[in-house]
Amino acid sequence: MIISTRNLPESIRRYRLLANLTQEQLAEAAEVNMHTISRIERGVTSPTTTTLEKIFAAIVNSDHFQERASE
Repeated sequence: MIISTRNLPESIRRYRLLANLTQEQLAEAAEVNMHTISRIERGVTSPTTTTLEKIFAAIVNSDHFQERASE
């Protein structure tokens, strides 16, 4: 998984969609507020390192992402 820090909001959204997750599902899996996910994806706020780690762990560990990665 390659992430551009310049396009972090776009990257998070793209990988969330590849994992077939809604913002709500991602927020629940990452144990963060759904509004936080929305604000990060819109570029309104930047995630902390901890939040970013939780988000990408939730994406990578999602069933749909795992299936796509194994194709």
